Parts: sequence; structure tokens; C-alpha cells
Amino acid sequence: MITDVELFNAIRNVTAKREGSRYRLLMELYTIGTGTSQRVLVDSLQIRPATVSEQLDVLIHLGFVKKTIDTMDKRTTVVTLTDIGKAEAQKLVENRDKQLAHRFRHLSVEDRQDLYDLICRID
Repeated sequence: MITDVELFNAIRNVTAKREGSRYRLLMELYTIGTGTSQRVLVDSLQIRPATVSEQLDVLIHLGFVKKTIDTMDKRTTVVTLTDIGKAEAQKLVENRDKQLAHRFRHLSVEDRQDLYDLICRID
């Protein structure tokens, strides 16, 4: 019998990027499409604020992200992708989509819907 932990790990392995929070941040910024605050990233990705801050510093150093002060609210920092960051994020999204298509290739439309329905019932 499969354990809850084994099932959770199987689902996580299919859906999660193994590269970690740095690449999840890039992909989230790409998905959002415009600049956003660190708070939004923390909330949407459910990553600790310190982790978001640390990883954004690395992404800035790599030239993928830039931070600017919000012109409407000087207390808020807006995080945006640079052109290099957009290109990198696009590659990550394409790679993720290919991996998921490969992993789910044996599931019929009905199987996919059943799996989705089951996962939604977990909460």
C-alpha cells in the first residue's frame, strides 16, 4: 500500500521544478508578466520572505531581475524581469511543459480529469 508521503513525493516530483526557489521565482515573474512586489511573490509561491530576498539577490547578480522603487508607494520595491530574465524564464517554461507532457503522456483525457479531481479533493 502506498503511503501518504510516497504519494505526496510522487505528485511533487511531477509538478515541482527541481532547481528550487530561484527558478520558481523566475517562472512566477514570467507568468505575472509585469513587475510585482516581493510580498506577492512570497504569498503566491509560499516561500519564506528571507528565501525570496536571497534568491532575488542572486537573480539580480545574474542579470535576470531588477528592482525599482514603486513610484506610487515609495515603501514598495517592484521586481521585474530583465530581457535576459524573460528569455531564461521562457526556456524554463518550455522545458517544464515538455517534461510534464512526457510524464503525463500515458494518461487519457479521462485519467487526467480524474487525477485533477482527486488532487483538488485533497484540500
